[in-house]
Amino acid sequence: MTYMAFIIQINDLFGNYVPEIYNDYMKNQVRQQIKILLLQEDLKLKELAEKLSEEFNKKYTPNSLSHKISRGSITFNEMSDIAEILGYKITIEKK
Repeated sequence: MTYMAFIIQINDLFGNYVPEIYNDYMKNQVRQQIKILLLQEDLKLKELAEKLSEEFNKKYTPNSLSHKISRGSITFNEMSDIAEILGYKITIEKK
């Protein structure tokens, strides 16, 4: 069974709760991935915010970045920018 088939079956059982559960799961995944990357690169959130501000001419503070990450409102482009700053790239592969 594919992941989407599983989600559809669960959605049939539980209705509108699934998108909420999935969103919470994805927010946590993004948060954890950023933490792991920062640890691997021995970088603090403050330093990441400074590098993002310098590289992309957009004001980032450690506080605003932390809130975006914890709320799950970080965009794909911002995540891609973070990956680029840290020397990584995001790839999407077919299962």
